[in-house]
Amino acid sequence: MRARLLLALLCLTLASVVTASAPAQAGTYTPIAMTMTREAVPAAEAFFYDHNTYAGMTIAKLRGYDRGLSSVEVAQASKKGYCLQTNVLGSWAHYAGPNGGRVRAGRC
Repeated sequence: MRARLLLALLCLTLASVVTASAPAQAGTYTPIAMTMTREAVPAAEAFFYDHNTYAGMTIAKLRGYDRGLSSVEVAQASKKGYCLQTNVLGSWAHYAGPNGGRVRAGRC
């Protein structure tokens, strides 16, 4: 999991170096945002396993399960559901759990 995050960050760094002279268009980094969001889902499910609710879930608490999480936001957390979202240079991705199916582009 951490290797994928490091690879995503390396790609992001390389992409920003290559495109430093041109502004990024919205959606350019959506695949990276989707990867970062997807990697936060197991921590959210572990939180539910321990607390029997998603209410009160924060990124700080999720980092207790996976310290490698970065740029992920808990946009919404209730007793039975949650929405995680990530912004990478204006490109958003989100996951509406627990049965959201797949990570999607855009905000929660």
